[in-house]
Order: sequence, then C-alpha cells, then structure tokens
Amino acid sequence: MRIVSALLTLAAPAALAGQLNPPAVPQPTPGPEPRTPLSDQTTPGDASFEFIITDPGSYYFADNHRVEPGMSGILIRSDNVTIDLCGFELRSASSLSFGLARLGILVERFPTLPPAPLENRVGIVVRNGTVRNFSEQGLDFSESDGARVEGLTVTGCLGDGIQAGSNALVTGCVVRENSDGITTGSHSLIVDCVAEGNSGDGISAGAQSTVSRCVAADNGGRGITGDNAVNVLGCTATGNAEAGIQGFTGCVVRDSVCAANDVGIDVGQSSVVQSCTATSNTTAGIDAGPRSIVERCTVRGPTVTGITAGAAAQIIGCSVTLCTADGILATGDAVIRDNSCDGNFNSGAPLANGIRVTQQGNRIEGNHLSFNEQGVVTTLSGNLIIRNTAEGLGQNHFGGVTGGNLLGTVRTDLTNAGPWDNIAYSF
Repeated sequence: MRIVSALLTLAAPAALAGQLNPPAVPQPTPGPEPRTPLSDQTTPGDASFEFIITDPGSYYFADNHRVEPGMSGILIRSDNVTIDLCGFELRSASSLSFGLARLGILVERFPTLPPAPLENRVGIVVRNGTVRNFSEQGLDFSESDGARVEGLTVTGCLGDGIQAGSNALVTGCVVRENSDGITTGSHSLIVDCVAEGNSGDGISAGAQSTVSRCVAADNGGRGITGDNAVNVLGCTATGNAEAGIQGFTGCVVRDSVCAANDVGIDVGQSSVVQSCTATSNTTAGIDAGPRSIVERCTVRGPTVTGITAGAAAQIIGCSVTLCTADGILATGDAVIRDNSCDGNFNSGAPLANGIRVTQQGNRIEGNHLSFNEQGVVTTLSGNLIIRNTAEGLGQNHFGGVTGGNLLGTVRTDLTNAGPWDNIAYSF
C-alpha cells in the first residue's frame, strides 16, 4: 500500500505539469503588399500616357493592360523605379489596320535648370512580362543609365524592341519582329537573349559592351553588332541578311557559331576572333581588319572566301574548306601559320586557291594544303613561304608563287629534305 501511494505521489506532478513542449511562436499576420499596383488611381496618366510614375518605388501589374491607339503605356519620371509585369502583358489595344498605340514604356530624363544638361534616370528595372504591338519602341530607356531589363518578351513593334542607355543589363529577353531587336549604349551587358526575325539588326551593343550566350536568327540586318571594343562570347548567329556577328575596332569574338549569313564574322582592325565556327555563309566566313588575330577557327563552305584579313594580321591554326575563291586571303605583312586548307574548288574561272596574298611581307609557314585548285598564290614578291605540305594528284600546289619570293624548296619526297622545305605529295 505504501508503494502504490508513493508511485501515485511521484506521478502526480507530471500529470499536473501538462504538455512539456512549448507551443509554436505565433506567426505574424501578413502585412499589406509592399509594392504599388499600376492603376488609374495610383499612377494616373495624361492625354499621352496611360500611367505616369513620378515617385521612386516598386510597382506591379495585377492584370493585362491594353493601350488605346495614339496613346503610350507607361512614362517613368523618377529615379529608382522597379516595375514587375508579373507575367502579364502591356500591348496595343488594336491592330495595325486600326492604328497602334505609340510607346510601351518610356523613361524621361530628369529636368535640370538651364544651362545644365538633362540628367539620365538611374535605378530603373523592368522585368517579367510581355510588351507588344506598338508603333514605336517597346521599351525606350535611352535616357537612363544603368537600367536593368530582365525576362521580357517584346514583339511586333515598328520601332526597336528594347532601347537602353549606357551601363545597361539586358538579360533573359526575347525580341521578335521589331525594327532592331535590342540596342544599348556603352559599357552594357546583354546576356541569355534571343533576337529573331527583326527587320533590322538583332542585337546592337554600344562601345566596350559584352554580348554573351545570345542567339540572333533570321534578322533583316546584322545578327549581333557592336561598336569599338565589344566582346561577343558564346553566341550563335544564323540566317541574318548581313553579317552574323560584326564589330569595329578592338573587338573580341570567341566560342561563337555563325551559319547561313551573308558574312559570318566581320570585325575591324586590332580585333581577335578565336575558337569560332562559320559555315555556309554567302560572301565570307570570317573577315578581319588589319592587325587582327584569327585563331583556332573552323570555316566551311559553300562560301566565296573562307578567311580574309587586312595588313599585319595573324591567321593561325584554322581549318578552311569548300570555298569557291580563296580559302585564306590576306594583304601584306601577315602571319599565316599552321592552317589546313582543303577542297577549295571553283568549277569555272577563276581558280580557287588554298592561300592567296596580294602584297609583300607575308610569312606563310607550316600550313597543310589539300585538293585545292591552286595551293599558294602570290601577287607580288617579298614573301616567305616555308615548311608547308600540299596533297593532291595533279594540283598546282606552289606554281602560283611569283618570282622574287623566298620559297622553300618544293620536294616530292623526304629524301634530303631540309627544315625549311615545302613538301608536295599524292597517293
């Protein structure tokens, strides 16, 4: 009896203690939406714009918005504005035959007192939705600095799809059937975008910008074009009416593919083209300006000229096949080394050449020439032609070399061959 009483006494405090684990902390009640919906009440417009944003902040769409003919969509008159379309679309309310709305979204410069210049807006971000069917630009951010455009689809605008100023970031966007697709000012980054079927250029980047991992297809102008010192990295350009990729002075094009354009890659002086592929381009695979470097590239026809380069260029380690004029064409003072030129052939006149140079001072060394109508052809004297190999029965491998050039002895076997000799053979 005492044992039972003791056990009851010990159990009583535990029974009276209740649940040992404390209850969960109460969750806070959700507060109001921290962003402002775009509406007639929160961002009223005027006779020209459906909505006007005059204060910094975060704004969003809660529905699709259609803009009446002659009107424009959104005017931004403030710095530090973010607009999230939330997957909805901003579009013209009518078709072309009934009159389109004018602009999708416009950024307006900050007014200052004369004579000070107007200042570009900063801190502008627009993301996540569709803008389409305007008679002018889809997005005109040319009066902004450092704008970000993310995850937009912009289609069917008679002006440019996306216009951005300097220091812009345009990422994850699709632009189709506009005038130019994407244009930016200097020091901008365009990444992971698609520009297709625009009547002008697909992507146009300002000086010292980078275009990376983009696709430009079937545009009426150039696929991707950039001003001086632009980098084009890991891009694809196909079926464009002009150049697939074009840059001016001091550009870099790497790891890119260009097919079925007029010219595959066209860059100005002092540029670098590395590890690129150009196939079935009409006029030329790669056209590089003076003092440029073309290295480790693959060019395949049918095309007229595989690689053409200006004075003092370097063409190294490339493969060029199936051209109807010249596999490699250079002017003067070029280094043409360790390339393979194969099957460059024209069914009529003029003959197709593996390598042709038109001026003096070129060094043509260590190349392999196979089954071209002519191997190496020079126009003038004063070139160095050594250590090349040439294959093909009945081919005119070195007969196109004019007098006055330093041509290493052409041998048909290795007996007594010297280190500077050229070797011609067939099996």
